[in-house]
Amino acid sequence: MRQFFATLDRPCSRTEDELTHLGEGVLAEEADAQRRYDEETANGRDGTGQSRWERQVNGMLKELASFAQFLAFCYRRVIPRAITKSEVPQCGISTGVF
Repeated sequence: MRQFFATLDRPCSRTEDELTHLGEGVLAEEADAQRRYDEETANGRDGTGQSRWERQVNGMLKELASFAQFLAFCYRRVIPRAITKSEVPQCGISTGVF
């Protein structure tokens, strides 16, 4: 979810309802992936299906690691020290970060 919103074009120009709808879409995709996993692995009991999912998840984690490195680089460049809640740009929405 963090990756989705971090890469979203002009999030501060969107309404809270739009952002909520987008977040719900990400959560729906996650729930669908969980449902597929349960079906394809018999809730983790099917070794072949489990192996396939482990390969897929490992690939996703590698992609996420690249994003995490990029995000860490951005934070080091933009925010070279610890910040307080009052210093975070607000955009008029609740981020739930703090």
